[in-house]
Amino acid sequence: MPYLNLENHDEMAHLIQLYQAAHPAYQATNDTLRITTGRPETYFMSREMAQDLAAWGRKRHLITKASAERLHETAERLHKYGDPARVVTLEDRVLGTPPRLQPSVRMTQVFRWLYMQETIEATMAVLRSQAEKAEDDKFVQARAQQLLEWLEDRLEGGNVDV
Repeated sequence: MPYLNLENHDEMAHLIQLYQAAHPAYQATNDTLRITTGRPETYFMSREMAQDLAAWGRKRHLITKASAERLHETAERLHKYGDPARVVTLEDRVLGTPPRLQPSVRMTQVFRWLYMQETIEATMAVLRSQAEKAEDDKFVQARAQQLLEWLEDRLEGGNVDV
């Protein structure tokens, strides 16, 4: 039997279905979450379940070693970036006209939490997305592409003075 490709949504869903059939407790938890959230076709996964799924799938030769490692990495990211308070700081800053203290967050922290990546990786992902969207304003597209190229050049050349 060939390995399941976890980048394919249907094959990932199939792996989870097989896993839940073998682990009724996880299936019951998932069913409860589906009812509670009103999302009957969604699969919910905790950090522990993702780690166990990786080991279970690998032991049964359903997934590759690289796929199992990717599941472990995803589980760690879910844990690290699960709570916004771990990454995003709400701070008062002087903003507006007239200047006054207002609560705000740094966009780098927002990107970091949304994309579950370190700041520069998240920023690059957002810029790539903006530069590739055909429906976006051409001006924004061009500026995103320009900034992306500038950042890539600086990162590749080691000319980062952060």
